[in-house]
Amino acid sequence: MINNLERGRYPNFLQNTYRVFRGIHNPTKAFSFVEMLITMALAALLLTLVNGITYSTSDYSRRIIELSTTARKLEFFVELMRKELGELHRETGNPAFDFLGGEGMLSYSTSRLEFIARNDTPAGYLRIEWIHDPEKKVLERSVTPVVTDTRQAGKTTVTKILENVEKVEFSIFDGKKWFPLTGSLAPIDIANAVGVDIYFVKASSPVFGNAFSTAFLLPK
Repeated sequence: MINNLERGRYPNFLQNTYRVFRGIHNPTKAFSFVEMLITMALAALLLTLVNGITYSTSDYSRRIIELSTTARKLEFFVELMRKELGELHRETGNPAFDFLGGEGMLSYSTSRLEFIARNDTPAGYLRIEWIHDPEKKVLERSVTPVVTDTRQAGKTTVTKILENVEKVEFSIFDGKKWFPLTGSLAPIDIANAVGVDIYFVKASSPVFGNAFSTAFLLPK
């Protein structure tokens, strides 16, 4: 039939239809308008997919960096508290050296040199306070030089140590069992160890689940 169409054995309208059909599918011809639209649509779809993958990868990388930063801050918190409590100083009858605790709060005096605010803090005994702010979801640390006969009241420096913290629970071990610290700050008479439980916002937790627990022995 193709040969007959080419030889002109069929009416003119069939020959013209054949020529148009053959011209559209001829690989040597340029793209038709419809083919151009299809090509552009496929290219746009491909670009959308590539952009989506790039954005997802970028967002995933950002979250990994944030969690890694939080993990390093948590490690710093543990090491800092361990060293400070290792040089805990208590004096019976002297309120400046009381060991205090409450709900989301812990306060003590240490002889360890200040590390964070060392430029603003003179040498000597320091008063450390850890306070959890449930509204801001942060754990803050304040340091104040302890007033003595030879030293005046100094500047209090507050530093935000951990963010995205839902809750912080402090507890003490008296040698037999653990007791949670509740209420406002109050003196703690007997404590062999201090426990800390930190509950992070689930999406921002650097640990499995959202809870991190640790404990510190206190010097006798």
